[in-house]
Amino acid sequence: MRKVRRLTQRELADLSHVSYSTLTKVEQGVMPASPSVIGALARALSVPVSELNGRGLDPGRCHLVHRPAHPAPARAGHALREGLL
Repeated sequence: MRKVRRLTQRELADLSHVSYSTLTKVEQGVMPASPSVIGALARALSVPVSELNGRGLDPGRCHLVHRPAHPAPARAGHALREGLL
């Protein structure tokens, strides 16, 4: 979603009031997104939270960055990276 809207990570971080560091870590799957981060990103993108995660505020199911399937399984809470880009 971020790339579809032609936003850089820095621009989305500014719009959502989520730190750039947090946003990049969430997109890379290094850090799970908290419910407050998911909510802030959804508000900044003007989409319902369910569009980012598909199941309410379940950080383990949030789809923030769309990436092709990877052979290595993602740890629970790190799947946020699939949906935003």
